[in-house]
Amino acid sequence: MTRISTRTAASLLLCSLFPLHSAAAEAARPNFVLVLADDQGYGDMGYTGHPHAITPNFDAMAANAMRFDGFHAAHPVCSPTRVSILTGRDPNRAGCHAWGGTLREGDVTFANLLGDAGYHTAHFGKWHVGSVLKEGNANPAGAGFDRWVSAPNFYENDPTLADQGVATAFEGESSLLTMDLAVEWIAGLPRAGGDGDGPLERPFAAVVWFGSPHHPWISAPEFLEPYKEMGLSGEKAHFLGEVTGMDAAMGRLNEALAEMGIKDDTVVWYTSDNGALRQVGSAGPYRGYKGEIWQGGLRVPALLQWPAVIREPVSVGFPASTIDMLPTLLELAGVELPDGHPALDGTSLAPWIANPAEPPAAAPDRGIGFWYIPAPGRPVRSELLMRTLLDAGNDLDALDPETRDDLLYTDAGDMARPRAPDFRGGHAAWLRDPWKLHRTVENDGTKNHKLFNLADDPAESADVAEEHPEILEKLSGELEAWQADVIHDLNHPPGG
Repeated sequence: MTRISTRTAASLLLCSLFPLHSAAAEAARPNFVLVLADDQGYGDMGYTGHPHAITPNFDAMAANAMRFDGFHAAHPVCSPTRVSILTGRDPNRAGCHAWGGTLREGDVTFANLLGDAGYHTAHFGKWHVGSVLKEGNANPAGAGFDRWVSAPNFYENDPTLADQGVATAFEGESSLLTMDLAVEWIAGLPRAGGDGDGPLERPFAAVVWFGSPHHPWISAPEFLEPYKEMGLSGEKAHFLGEVTGMDAAMGRLNEALAEMGIKDDTVVWYTSDNGALRQVGSAGPYRGYKGEIWQGGLRVPALLQWPAVIREPVSVGFPASTIDMLPTLLELAGVELPDGHPALDGTSLAPWIANPAEPPAAAPDRGIGFWYIPAPGRPVRSELLMRTLLDAGNDLDALDPETRDDLLYTDAGDMARPRAPDFRGGHAAWLRDPWKLHRTVENDGTKNHKLFNLADDPAESADVAEEHPEILEKLSGELEAWQADVIHDLNHPPGG
């Protein structure tokens, strides 16, 4: 396996300066399938060392495609990370500080940009960054998705989903069902020959966001049985059964892409929205869990396959994040940001993906910020809301005002209240490999710092701030400047 290390001392030019030569130059405008788990930690895979997880399809991807072994969610809970994927920016800039937060009006997503460039776009599965109804705020249509079959939040087997905004009952194991919807949509896209056998007229970008393995854990019997045979039971067995259900869905995707003759030209990118669940998940060797910006709350599995280009297994070790997904997709698709678009937090990983045999000599020379701003989450009772709408014949006017407002996200954007320019509350961190600085702020404004060398101490167990005052000063300054910039953007929304 080729390994792209993070230890090279040479400086890196901006990724936009790297031409996409090599095999990728011949694979014009690839298709994209972005798959996201809901609460799968770094250690919840067979290939990352879980002693029980049955994940043969994920393991095969890890053995044959590209592994991002230093990948991070932008936030330790779900909705903010989803905003980061869609926008390429830290979610706090949009006021999405906690679960149930939304996209902000005026934010541009990769689906908007790829759609404008001629891509077919679709979303399937968990949305959780706004309404899934046509009339609702921050819905998939406004985010650039032409086709959507989506849930307001996590969902289980036999779910009620919004099919183009219409509450519809579906049957099946949740991950397989979601992937089947995506595959059906891809198979129905127009072909150049008009007979279903020629090349696609236009490329596509499909987003598949599973509702698994989020609590409550309710595995389908066929995925639960192997764990029962291992002697596992209860929540742990059901959790792992949901992980195996996602694995089966990935196998179904790859089979379908191969049957359609488009697997070679399709980039499939898989990751999770936050780190491991404390109750049942595995953070691997890392400290912390979902809801914390220790590594265990941020480190997630990440795999990418593109058979036309990535022909040998590759391991990318330097830190990367969900904020990098938008700029990477745009560069691979040959799409530029429009004039006046706000600066991204993410960096394009296209030079490493498009030329894995001869990647850039150095890892990105940058810091990555994480900030959990204290804010209440927004309860979104997905199945109850969608079933109530279905039982009402999809008549919003027949619903009580509270349910109607919840479905429409009437209060969308309420999290995005202005903050004082010097606000620094909550827990923040700045990762400049191999160093990671943590900062917490007391009620009286006192700032506490801890510094860790992740190369020597991936578990973040030994604070070395006193031994490295120059590193502490440098990273503290970078974190302070980044936080100030985030608050500026929060207080100055697009068009505001």
